[in-house]
Amino acid sequence: MKQFAIVFSAVLIAMLLSLLAYDQFIVKPRTEAAVQSASVDLSTTREQAQAIAADLDASVKKSVADSQEAMQAQASEADRRRLAVDALMRAQMFRVALTEYYQTNGEWPANAQQAGLESASAYAGGAVTGIEVGAHGVVIIKINNAFTPASQIVFEPKTHATGMVDWRCSVQGSDELRRYLLACKG
Repeated sequence: MKQFAIVFSAVLIAMLLSLLAYDQFIVKPRTEAAVQSASVDLSTTREQAQAIAADLDASVKKSVADSQEAMQAQASEADRRRLAVDALMRAQMFRVALTEYYQTNGEWPANAQQAGLESASAYAGGAVTGIEVGAHGVVIIKINNAFTPASQIVFEPKTHATGMVDWRCSVQGSDELRRYLLACKG
C-alpha cells in the first residue's frame, strides 16, 4: 500500500507539473499573441470607419438621385400619356356630333360648323392646337410640339348599311404618340 501511495503521489505531481508547464508554455503564449493581435490601432480603425461611412453616404446619395430621376421620368411619361389621351377625349364630341349628323342627314357635314360644333381653335388645349372636320366626316386632331411637330390623330368613319358608324383611329407623324395610343393603328 505504501508503494501505491508513492506512485499515486508521483502521478499527481507529474500531472500538476504537466499542467503548469502546459499553462506556461502553451496557453500564456497563445493568450499574449491573441491580445497583441487584438490590440487595435484606433486611428487606423477610425479612418477605416470614416471611409466606409463616406462610401455608404455616396451610395445612398446615388440611390436617392437615381430614384428621383426614375420618378421624374415616370411622371413625365404619365404626363405625356395624359396629353395623348386628352387629345382623344377632345375629339369625342366631334365623333358624336358627326355621327348624329350622318344618321340624321345621310351625308357627312362639310365642316364642323355645319354639324353644330365650334371652330377648330375652340377645342385647343393640352397638346391639341385644334380639331378639324375633313372630307367624308374625317376628324383631324392637330397636335402641337408636345410631341413630334406636325403630328396628328385622324379618325375615319366607316359606315354600315344599318346606319351605324365605326371610327378607325390612326396617328400620323409621331411614333411616340402612337406608342401612347395603342388603339390607334397606323
